[in-house]
Amino acid sequence: MRKLTVVSILFLSILYFFQPVCQAMHVVSSREIASFDTSGLWGNTASVRTVGQWNEYIRFTFYVPDNYNGKIHGSFLVSGNANNINLDFLPGGVIKIFEFKAVDPDMVFWIVKDGTGNDSGLTHDFYLIGPYSDYYTTYADMGNIVTMGWNSIHMKVVQLSDDAWPVLQGFADSGSSNVLQENLVLSWDDTAQWFKMTNYPLDTMVHEIKAQ
Repeated sequence: MRKLTVVSILFLSILYFFQPVCQAMHVVSSREIASFDTSGLWGNTASVRTVGQWNEYIRFTFYVPDNYNGKIHGSFLVSGNANNINLDFLPGGVIKIFEFKAVDPDMVFWIVKDGTGNDSGLTHDFYLIGPYSDYYTTYADMGNIVTMGWNSIHMKVVQLSDDAWPVLQGFADSGSSNVLQENLVLSWDDTAQWFKMTNYPLDTMVHEIKAQ
């Protein structure tokens, strides 16, 4: 009986260490779901609705708060209810929202950023929002990426051509044109259960994210 137990343990151990490695999370779809010109928010509210992680309605809403302190305010509503996620942007720019869906494990997450009229415009604020456990959280913001070395004044959101992870392309003003100076890839760290930020070479192949 004891011999059978030892053999069983050894067999199960072999199965454990040699079982196929689970496929890491990868992005299967992406789209730009909204673009708001903040100059039109004075006295108005702009919003967009989409479907979140648990098939509930998510609404991003932007407006000038009554106690205006120089920032446009954004709310992240889940089934009509506010939570602990607040978004703030400087007026005068364009706010864009990008939605990504991933599998292994399944996840819906969003990048929300401001900028001037063109895609690589001056950027002040940036947020990466997604599900964590049984609620939503802000995985990264402008403060996070600046702390790790981000020093560009312009930001464009694209995707890696190979595995579709979002890329923050950083540009610096150089005369009449913008010069690419950094690629920051946002991907999932399954061990940490959190997003990681990795600098990629400037010649990394990327592609545009289409608007819905």
